[in-house]
Amino acid sequence: MKASLGLGCWAFGKDFHPDQRDADSVRTVHCALSRGITHFDTAQTYGRGTSEQITGQQVRRFRNRFPREKITIATKLMITRHTDPLSVRRLVKKSIRRLCTSYIDICCIHWPVSGYDMRPVLRELDACRKEGLIRETGLSNFPADDLRALANQYEISWYQGPYSLLWRKPDEQLIPICRDLGIRFCAYSPLANGLLGGASAPEGKTHLLFLQDHIWKHLSPMIQEMKQTVSQISRLTPAQAALLWVMQQPGIDLVLTGARNRTQLEQITAAAQTDLQEDLAAYFDEFSRQCSLLLPQDEDNIFAHRWNRS
Repeated sequence: MKASLGLGCWAFGKDFHPDQRDADSVRTVHCALSRGITHFDTAQTYGRGTSEQITGQQVRRFRNRFPREKITIATKLMITRHTDPLSVRRLVKKSIRRLCTSYIDICCIHWPVSGYDMRPVLRELDACRKEGLIRETGLSNFPADDLRALANQYEISWYQGPYSLLWRKPDEQLIPICRDLGIRFCAYSPLANGLLGGASAPEGKTHLLFLQDHIWKHLSPMIQEMKQTVSQISRLTPAQAALLWVMQQPGIDLVLTGARNRTQLEQITAAAQTDLQEDLAAYFDEFSRQCSLLLPQDEDNIFAHRWNRS
């Protein structure tokens, strides 16, 4: 069964694209609604709340045509080692105000923090859920061991992590854990931060594992060859095909596309209702396997973060 498509609103905050225009962000939300997208994903850190504000204001603007109960809004809290768990309720209410709503459908912890016990935070989120401030709780970017340990103690409904032709690590542990525990998997970065859609390595993304010199020198020509092959055997663009492939992978429930403007989103959604042809799907399976061989086996995230669990 093909995964649903949601809109990732991270670009609205201008953190990685300072030239992003608010007018384009607004039109992108409008386009998403008109194209049948009902899931919107944002976070408190995207533009220090700008993304939440734009997303919430535009969803509220069209509430007569698209009732709030038909829309799913997900946001994420950035917890640091200095976060007092008792401040979590205040953080949740801050997002609610920015999002111009009375509740958050899915509230995720954005990242794990080395040496920080997330259990008190999850207890507070559980209290917020019981109070009706949030509907469901999720984790984003957490290692597999932490996901299982926390989900065995608290009600975790969603897990959000990267998944693409270049990154299939979730197949090894994360997705099996989600299946085992009834947690839905939301895939972000299906185009590997633009590498599978843009013509070259995106500027300002040197923190990515894929762009480390010893990996990129092998990966770059493989991606270019892949794009040429897709153009030869399919009417889809490489970006459309790569997104469709993720949407058709087992264990993926929701895929976020991070369009920056209406045109990008129209191009993506034009292909989202189709199926990937069998020969292209088989080619992508082998391509992704070859890409995986270039990555260090001990890496568990695309940003090469190292977690200290002590």
